[in-house]
This record gives sequence, structure tokens and C-alpha cells, in this order.
Amino acid sequence: MDKLSRLSIEALYAQAASTAPAPGGGSVTALCGMLGVSLVLKALRITLKKAEDAELKAAEPGLDRLARALAEDADADAASFDAYMAAVRLPRATPAEAEARAAKLKAAAVQATLVALAVRDHADEAIAGAKAIGGRLTPRLAPDLAAGLQLLEAARSNAAQNARDNLGAAEGTAEYAGLAQRLTAAG
Repeated sequence: MDKLSRLSIEALYAQAASTAPAPGGGSVTALCGMLGVSLVLKALRITLKKAEDAELKAAEPGLDRLARALAEDADADAASFDAYMAAVRLPRATPAEAEARAAKLKAAAVQATLVALAVRDHADEAIAGAKAIGGRLTPRLAPDLAAGLQLLEAARSNAAQNARDNLGAAEGTAEYAGLAQRLTAAG
């Protein structure tokens, strides 16, 4: 699969609206988070064109890094769901096959949980960064900032839900307790 962030909007729409397993909600909302960061950066950069502000200038690289991270998270989400679907299709006619399939399903659930937590954490960091600079941005750009924050909140909320859903399938793994702790640590 091509990098999702490199697809045209029409191609992304077609893939997301298709019957293919991925991209799905996790990938699409990670990309929405990336677009949310883009709107925060727009407001920041337009503000910087009008006035020098060291704090705003210092925030720019971190926000740009988070946009890239969310784009990578979208691809990781699609890959983790593809791995899960590959595990679902494994044979299970014999006890050995069933055991191998179950192990692959649990490994895929662990990976999917990790990806969802990464999206949540990246969205959280971007939200905090946007809120920290929000009062310094040109007031007429408030709608861009608000839209960016709403997209980031959607990405965060969906990622938290995905992590909760995937964590249940990871029960019994060595990673389960640590993942459960990470999930509840940030609320």
C-alpha cells in the first residue's frame, strides 16, 4: 500500500470507502490529526508573517514533527490491521494451527494497541502545543485553530477507543499489563 499521506484526497476517499480492510477509522483519523496540525501551523505561520515571536517560532518544528508522526501512524495503523486480517485467515484445523493462529492474533492485537497509543499520544502532544500557543496567534485565525483542535480531538478520541478495543484481544500477552497501564495513564 502506498503511504496514505501521499495519496490524493480522492484516492484516499476511494480506499477508505471501499470494502478493503484498510485504511479504516484509525488510519483516517490519524490523517485527520495530521490535517489538524496543518491548520494550527497555518495560524502560527500567518501570525509569524506579521510579527516576530520567539515562542511561536520555537513551537513550529515540534508541530511539524507531530504532523509527520501522525502520517506515519496512519500507515502503521493500516499495516497493523492488515497483519490482523492475515492472522484471521490462517488455518486452524489442527491444534498446532489453532495455537499458531491465536499467537499471531494476539501479536497483531499488541501491535494495533501500540499504534493506537502512538496516535493518541501524538494527538495529545499536538493539542497541548496548540493550546500553549493559541493565545499568541492572530485572533482572526481562531477558526483555523479551533478546527485544528477539533480534528486533533477526534484523532485522540478514536485512537483511545481503538486502543481499548485492541487491548482486549491482547489479554494474556507479556505486553498486556504495560499496555493497560499506558492506556489508563493518560485517561
